[in-house]
Amino acid sequence: LTGQNRALAAAELQRHLQSIVSKHGGRVLSARALKHEMEGPLESAALNARFQIDIPGLQQVIHTLENNQPFIRIDQINLTVRQIRRNEDHRAKVDVRITISGMRPLDDEENERG
Repeated sequence: LTGQNRALAAAELQRHLQSIVSKHGGRVLSARALKHEMEGPLESAALNARFQIDIPGLQQVIHTLENNQPFIRIDQINLTVRQIRRNEDHRAKVDVRITISGMRPLDDEENERG
């Protein structure tokens, strides 16, 4: 991730997920940044989110998250399938609860503060 600080990195992760989900026909219902973790000279930014999408869209979201930049790791995913009725069109929607994370390098000032 390229955010200049912890808050911006979390916001970037949230915007990235929102963009991907929207592109594939879903909608993000909620997103919450999690505590940052240190891993050597890197820091992880993590996000809990909930969104709704159809099955083909979910496949595309997962593929996009794991195979493009910035590199995003899916740490946890929980799916609940719901039937939605609209104008005689019965299509399965998936309620997705997901935890994702990405890494960013710390600058010298953040390294000193810890």
